[in-house]
Amino acid sequence: MNKTCIVFLGIFLFTVYLNGQVQEMCDPQSTSVMDGEYHISNNTWGSGSECGEQCLDIDPDTSMFEVTLSTHDDPGVCSYPFIFKGCHWGWCTSANNPFPKKINEIAEAPFSWVISTEDVSGTWNAAFEAWFNTTDSGSDYDGELMIWLDYGGGASPGGSRQASVKIGGYDWDVYFAEWWVNYIAYKIKTPADSVNLDLRIFIQDAVARGYLEEDWYVHNMEAGFEIWRGGQGLKTHSYSASIVEGEYIPTLDEKVIPLKHEYLLKQNYPNPFKEFTRISYSLSCEAFVAIKIYDIYGREIKTLVNKSQQPGSHSVNFYSHELPCGIYTYRLYVNDDIVETRKMIRTK
Repeated sequence: MNKTCIVFLGIFLFTVYLNGQVQEMCDPQSTSVMDGEYHISNNTWGSGSECGEQCLDIDPDTSMFEVTLSTHDDPGVCSYPFIFKGCHWGWCTSANNPFPKKINEIAEAPFSWVISTEDVSGTWNAAFEAWFNTTDSGSDYDGELMIWLDYGGGASPGGSRQASVKIGGYDWDVYFAEWWVNYIAYKIKTPADSVNLDLRIFIQDAVARGYLEEDWYVHNMEAGFEIWRGGQGLKTHSYSASIVEGEYIPTLDEKVIPLKHEYLLKQNYPNPFKEFTRISYSLSCEAFVAIKIYDIYGREIKTLVNKSQQPGSHSVNFYSHELPCGIYTYRLYVNDDIVETRKMIRTK
């Protein structure tokens, strides 16, 4: 039996016939699937030479969606096609929706996600997300928590790297930024295309770091693909998310374990600077270290350090009298992996 779902989004008025067959969605549209338990959104920003067109195939009877067209080519994120349970920016799922829910009233928040990333080119990441507010109102947010499960093209979370932890059997780098919301991201060290994880454990780690509060509300559980460039072929085979109410009591296996090897890149001082600044960093173990300077276009202009170093605190001076004024970045590499990037400003 056919079901008709009419959705209005901005100037778009469209009809999707839910007849058990894969449907195409090419405009910035959103529609319910699985009898309203989840919502899939073809979330994209703008059009033209940088953020271009995007199309999805969706199955209204399952949680499957695939990026079938992606003409994005932008230095920033162009889109985030995603599936969610709960409420997000005015959209709410209608069936089995436990949100909003206070953090301290959640015992477990399990989710599973199976994706395909084979032969996908470009710059993108596969990220599970949850949004938080100090109240049960969904009109604005105070916190955003991302769990990066896979990525390509050098994609990395915003903010700065704070630590490394082991959660759910995987190793993660923790990033944080205080923007218009508290932004927390956990980037998996070894990409995975299939996971079964508990959001509650990540939330507890963020609470312990002071990024979230136990009396804040969780408003949704969602999963999708942030796409800068390319991304055609990214596919969610299946997704599920749920909430178990009660007191959170971590088991031995669920406890967050800080990883042994920690690295920290500090903000340069002074900043802004004229002709001289100092860059400091610390290592928890012996490693091969590189400190490199880049201009605003991402072009490498100088290597300050490129050698093996012992554990402890280190610093290096950067003399810039030959460089024009402007914004630069400096990056710490440890054993050829990017650990952290920070910005600095040269003035007259």
